[in-house]
Amino acid sequence: MRQLLGICLLTLLLAESAPADELKGIGDATLVDVLSNLEVLAEHKKPPYAIRVLRLREHGECDGPPESCPQVILYITASTFDEDPDQQVYKLPKAHGWEFVGWRSFAQKEGRESFTVVEVRRKDTGKPSIKGGKSDTKYEVLANPWEAHLKESQR
Repeated sequence: MRQLLGICLLTLLLAESAPADELKGIGDATLVDVLSNLEVLAEHKKPPYAIRVLRLREHGECDGPPESCPQVILYITASTFDEDPDQQVYKLPKAHGWEFVGWRSFAQKEGRESFTVVEVRRKDTGKPSIKGGKSDTKYEVLANPWEAHLKESQR
């Protein structure tokens, strides 16, 4: 029994002292930036499409007026659930303060005419609201794996 215990301890010690394989860093600076700073704001993974809303902020600080703050890029990804899925990524225009508001509606069937609708909001730095402050503008993104449309929300 003592011999078995000694063999187990020796095996554990040797396993812990074995050198690990060194992993190489990625040399593509853009890919490093995207993978390091991308935020998943929302995700819907039910057929017919998997939809994600992702945000990528520029580097920098915001200590002045909103116009001087780093901007944000919003991405919408859409994918079917097939073995070889149709996939697409859509990039919204760079702006200040893109935010996910909510899901407006979900596609009911797979097809080029069937869209999932995502509501997003952008901070408007130059347009005063009725209350005197800066206002936000809401948009709808209609997306599927083949096409997407961005339109200002009527609500």
